[in-house]
Amino acid sequence: MGVQENSFDSSRNSMLEAKLSWKKPGHDHFIEFGFLLVTIEHRKVTKELGLLMFNEHFNEHIFFAFLPDNTYKRRSGIIIEWWQSTCRADCLLIFRDEISCSYIWGIIGRMRRDWHFNNHGGSLNSGSSHLRELPPVDLASLPLILKTTLECNFSAQMHIADLITQNNEFFPELLGLFRICEDSKNIGGLRMIYGLVRSIILLSNLSVFDRMFSDRFLMDVIGALEYDPEEPEAQNHRTLLKSAIKEHVIFKEVLPVKDNSVSTKLYQSYGAGYIKDVILPRTLDEVTVASLNLYIHANDAAVLSLLKADSCFIQKLLAKLKSDGTHPDSKRDLVLFFCELWSFNQSAESIKLSEFWWDLVDGETYNITVTVMQAIISQNDEHCFRVIAKNNLLGLIMEIFCEIGNRFNIFHGGVLELLEYIAEENVRVLVIYLWETFSEKLEKFEDFKCIQSLKIKYKQCLEDSEQKTENNAKETASNREEDKGPNKIPTECSYNDDSWSSLFHSFFRKFICEKEKVD
Repeated sequence: MGVQENSFDSSRNSMLEAKLSWKKPGHDHFIEFGFLLVTIEHRKVTKELGLLMFNEHFNEHIFFAFLPDNTYKRRSGIIIEWWQSTCRADCLLIFRDEISCSYIWGIIGRMRRDWHFNNHGGSLNSGSSHLRELPPVDLASLPLILKTTLECNFSAQMHIADLITQNNEFFPELLGLFRICEDSKNIGGLRMIYGLVRSIILLSNLSVFDRMFSDRFLMDVIGALEYDPEEPEAQNHRTLLKSAIKEHVIFKEVLPVKDNSVSTKLYQSYGAGYIKDVILPRTLDEVTVASLNLYIHANDAAVLSLLKADSCFIQKLLAKLKSDGTHPDSKRDLVLFFCELWSFNQSAESIKLSEFWWDLVDGETYNITVTVMQAIISQNDEHCFRVIAKNNLLGLIMEIFCEIGNRFNIFHGGVLELLEYIAEENVRVLVIYLWETFSEKLEKFEDFKCIQSLKIKYKQCLEDSEQKTENNAKETASNREEDKGPNKIPTECSYNDDSWSSLFHSFFRKFICEKEKVD
């Protein structure tokens, strides 16, 4: 371990963020180094493989070699702990998310398997580490290239991945050969190409993924994976993928995006996900799955950044959604498009998510949620009120209202109107839910008449204990009748799936989940 003057820029496309801490023997507390940029580094001179960390503030690099004497543990989903024998220190690496942690932990797992195999009489090939370049791709060289990628240890696999990314002709030659074999119906060649493409995916290298899943190569890569030797006939993955992309709402371009990189990144993510979940789910190891997840993670974050950079996109999207002239089918696609963007909360980095979704606050997205909630609550549906309370569906609105404070705007005014309606109409379920959940935060807004009314109504609910008991008994009986009835509506989704209410319910729940994760 030590400070290094290394070429970190070459690894930036696969960098992760993690907080580093370490503790020397005899010390009680860990020393924190803050968040660093982390990547896997293969040292060409020393042949070492390890974690390369970069401190942007001090422009310094730190390298931790993977060593058999190190003791690695994973805990809490986002933490990797180990004893670094070279500096005799306990080290902690705390990642921002489980996807990044799983990727690094998977790499460590591969290294440990190599060490175990070597210590028990195995002899994984490391000779490919000395290759200067891969041979030209043709039918005669395919067996050698396939053997080279399959029968080597992880350090050698890293070297092969570097050779592939450095050779601009590798994928054009390989996939050109695939098309020739497919046109000539050379099944033997096609099956060998399948094996090579699969073995390249198993290298689990993000730079290789970026090249092979590009617009130029993705469909040919999918085509090569149609010729699995274990299947009696060729599969039709390309047809299915094209059909899925055509039907997928996020590819319908509900509004034109200035930067073509958005559709490219989405296309790459969808292709990578299709390979992971549909084509090769049984043959990929956990490291490759983690690598593909991380690749999708990075693309989704890039999409959010690109959309955020398009200053007019969100405004146009919201304007079209609110316009009376927009066809209902188009509005449905717009809401589904929002849901697609919300699904990125599982892969994009929390900071970028926070910036992006708060831009939507400025663009009045939250105002839309308030308006829709006002419409739903005004229906005076007791069952609907119970769903809102049980699932905390006003949680996001109330959290943002309290964060905004006394800065009055359209959103702020909309929430006050909503609370005033609930208090005036004495919507008992919602009064109790709101005050018991948010009373501490609402106390500072008692100057507002609607907050005062809400507090008074809550106290009246508590004082009227007999009525409360009676209402609870009636509600219990009502619930039992609903349970017995043949047309019982599930609590988690109490609306018809084809209705606008169901669409909003899904959309709004995604909004809440996003807020919880960002916080």
